[in-house]
Amino acid sequence: MWSCKEIFSSPVDIEPSHLSNKGVIFGLLANSDPRDSLFREQIFTREKSIPGMGRRIFSSYSTHSNKGQQKFHKAKISVRSEEKDLPLKYFDASMLPGSLDPFYGIMEEFTPGREYRLSASCDTTDSSNGKKYWAPVSALDTVPRSVSVIIEEAGIKYPDLKKYIAEGFMNIRIEDEPYIRNTYQLEIAVVQSHVDALGRKYDVVIPVIVDGGDDRVSSEVFGDYHHNLIHEAEFNRDGQKKVNFTFHTNHGLFNKEKPVTLVIRFSNLSRHYAEFLNSSRRYFAMGENPFAEPAEIYSNIQNGYGIFAFAARSYDSYEVR
Repeated sequence: MWSCKEIFSSPVDIEPSHLSNKGVIFGLLANSDPRDSLFREQIFTREKSIPGMGRRIFSSYSTHSNKGQQKFHKAKISVRSEEKDLPLKYFDASMLPGSLDPFYGIMEEFTPGREYRLSASCDTTDSSNGKKYWAPVSALDTVPRSVSVIIEEAGIKYPDLKKYIAEGFMNIRIEDEPYIRNTYQLEIAVVQSHVDALGRKYDVVIPVIVDGGDDRVSSEVFGDYHHNLIHEAEFNRDGQKKVNFTFHTNHGLFNKEKPVTLVIRFSNLSRHYAEFLNSSRRYFAMGENPFAEPAEIYSNIQNGYGIFAFAARSYDSYEVR
């Protein structure tokens, strides 16, 4: 930390010896579907072969600000509904491709409308955590109900030969939950099917930028991805809304003469999930501006830090010729 004396160069001594380590839990959880591989947080397509990939819980512990970021490691974790404990499986680095972080995979889908409680404590037998003790933590959230979404109409306008950004629109309609104020997250992917010289089919997947969703959130686990948050009030009385979007067409295999399929993933977010995304947006928007109001990322982890929250996803697709 630095004082404002003269040219911002006077150090301020801080004594952190009285501070203790806190448990850190990170779990943004949702129902899974093979179509999830089309969207941004599934960075590696090979992740599709790992069970529980869409239901991951990461554990770590806090460190002093002058220390490097702590890696994720093993802990004692349980997730329980009103009826039972959910089956968990720990995936360490040796079981994962590339440089993916170790995590606990929940090996069972969630039930909409059901409340789940997380409990976690330090695993002192695991040498990877440096034998750092942290007190037990807990969290609670309820799985939202999935909201049906339909693409009623869509179109794409391609640029001329000197430009590489296509513009598109879609009219979507949802069947919203009555008397509930929801926050949704909308993601879109452009998919074009091809056949190689040996007759094998493959897809070219192009990420889409939804208008008004340029701000990004860095989860530090899934990487950067767009917010694309939509509030219930943005739909008309019939549950309809027009969405504009853009995407790049300079992919070497993309053919403007061929049809494409627009795939959408529409997530109904729990209150904790929406609060985390909104606070993350404020935090990263501050950047390194010394005159900005400090922002704190929302957490619902009791006696620790992080997030444990749910979303309920629904999907639809539309072919554009």
